[in-house]
Amino acid sequence: MDFCHNLENKYLNVTSDSQSDYRTYAKIVFDIISRHATPTQVRKLSSDLQLSGNTFDEQKYIQAACEASVAASIAVAYPETFKYEPKINPPADVDCSFEANGYRFNVEY
Repeated sequence: MDFCHNLENKYLNVTSDSQSDYRTYAKIVFDIISRHATPTQVRKLSSDLQLSGNTFDEQKYIQAACEASVAASIAVAYPETFKYEPKINPPADVDCSFEANGYRFNVEY
């Protein structure tokens, strides 16, 4: 799987079966969000997850990975109404939003 080119990203460089499972899940999360995101948002997510480069900021990665996992879970549950980082009051945005039972929910994590 050609997903992470950053050799310093210890979470996505596979050295064990459990890391391989995590890497597979991370790729699925990235792909789900990519279906709902603009190219600019995909590039930012890739940068936040540190998929390329040669440095690694663990705190930044963990925050981005957790947020992406939550967003992908919501996107799977509400695929027709999910929006990734919609502009609510430009330039401000929320992390994601979805609609259920006629109500729009804005999620900030």
